[in-house]
Amino acid sequence: MKSKPKYTDVPTPIEWPLEFKKINRNSFDVFILNTCQNEKSVSMRNEELLESKNEGLKKENEFLEENSTLVLKQRQDVSVVFSTQAESIRKAMENIGAKDAYIQDLQTSMAGIDSLNMALVMNLKGVLGNLDDKVVTIKVDKGVVFIDISNKLLFKSGSDTVTDQAKSVLSKVVLILKKPSGH
Repeated sequence: MKSKPKYTDVPTPIEWPLEFKKINRNSFDVFILNTCQNEKSVSMRNEELLESKNEGLKKENEFLEENSTLVLKQRQDVSVVFSTQAESIRKAMENIGAKDAYIQDLQTSMAGIDSLNMALVMNLKGVLGNLDDKVVTIKVDKGVVFIDISNKLLFKSGSDTVTDQAKSVLSKVVLILKKPSGH
């Protein structure tokens, strides 16, 4: 004969704590109802908190969008200002370049005038020869050649007639001054 298998491996039903065993069915239903109501209350509070947080985030988002728009407008304004300033600087640089070229032309002209003046002084001194520097002085001041002839050479004492020696010096100066430049 076969023996019956033993079901010792089968788990025993859940053992309820003693306080649950004492509760009757109505009390249990009330307990479950209270638990559900508490969970519902907690869920509603959580929902209110989330809605409040959501409103705060919406307001923050609106603020950030307005601020972003303002920043973009300011950036465009700055870009326009920089563009305008860059154009102004470019024009100023062109003006400076033109003025620099003009200044260089003036300096070249001044150098040419200085060169002509020096040539004139050298020619005059060469023609007048060994005259005393106290009698005839030749100098250049601010781009102008000055020829100073002393009164002793020009006139005899008490006379208003130009001396022959002064006439000779003046004719030599006139010859040099009449010569075309570059000769």
